[in-house]
Amino acid sequence: MKPHEIANKIKSENPEKLEMISDKTITYLIRKTFQEISSIVQNTNEGVVKIQGLGNFNIKQVEINKDEEKIIVKRVFFKPFKPKK
Repeated sequence: MKPHEIANKIKSENPEKLEMISDKTITYLIRKTFQEISSIVQNTNEGVVKIQGLGNFNIKQVEINKDEEKIIVKRVFFKPFKPKK
C-alpha cells in the first residue's frame, strides 16, 4: 500500500476531522512517519522497538554460514499490534 492510498483511506474514514488538512500534507506526514520508523529500526542493533498501535520490531544479530565463513547479520521480525477486545 502506498502512502497516498493510506492517506485517502484515513481521510475517507474521518472526513470531519481532516477536512482542513490537504491530501498532500497527510501523505507527507505518513511518508515521514514511515521514514522515521525505518530509521529507528535500522539504527537499532539488537532489542525491541515498540511502536504503540502498530506493533513490535524484534531485532537480533544472528550468526550465519556464508561460503563456509561465519558472518553476523541483523534479523528484524515484526509482530503486529493486536487490539484488545
